[in-house]
Amino acid sequence: MTKKDIQIVEDEVKRFNKRLKALKERLNTDGDYYLMGCKESGALKRSALDLKMELTRIT
Repeated sequence: MTKKDIQIVEDEVKRFNKRLKALKERLNTDGDYYLMGCKESGALKRSALDLKMELTRIT
């Protein structure tokens, strides 16, 4: 594991948190009905997969 790897993971965590906040905001404004299939939930899923990939790479 290098400093670069750690920085990449940290960036992915920040991106994931940003997407999570966006989805929570959408939930507060639109309620549960629009949660499935909205662009924010798709972005969160993609971000989670990217984060998983980077965490797997450093272990």
